Amino acid sequence: MADAARFRAFAALATELVVTLVTALATVPASASDIGLELRTEFSKPLRQREFASDLARWKARYGDRAVSPLIGIALDRRVDPLRRYQALTSAAQLSAPGDPSFLSMLNAAHQSLASDRSWLVRLAYLRTLEARKSPRLAAYARERALNDPALVIRQEASLLQPGASRASPSRPQAPFAASQRK
Repeated sequence: MADAARFRAFAALATELVVTLVTALATVPASASDIGLELRTEFSKPLRQREFASDLARWKARYGDRAVSPLIGIALDRRVDPLRRYQALTSAAQLSAPGDPSFLSMLNAAHQSLASDRSWLVRLAYLRTLEARKSPRLAAYARERALNDPALVIRQEASLLQPGASRASPSRPQAPFAASQRK
């Protein structure tokens, strides 16, 4: 009788373990394309200011650095809202490992598109990403271009990227305020 009780307990535990494992595997995307599809679905929804940090924390827990490439793809997609593209690019920078050469090569490949994007918000995200990543070669090239940008906020950010420059304001918001876009 004791053996039968042990067997039932073991069988119940094994069943629970299998169900938990199957559920966990079903909720974690298997490939970058699956992650990209899930992220694009999320990015199609409007963004509220308070969701910026919570989205990043959720993506970090769920996808980790596997979300970096799909996020850069979203940042490059001009059909996506500029505020969401800002979020995608800055989130990709925060999710990638410091000094990750693949992230820097993706930024290098996307440099022309991001540095000359029609949205000042995406150009701002690009400059802030370069600043956070401390990529001197890309930052120097982007800074020279940004110093002549038509948007004042971009010129200001570029002037703060110069070596030896000090910030006028010690704290900046993590997410930009919704603002009208220049074309």
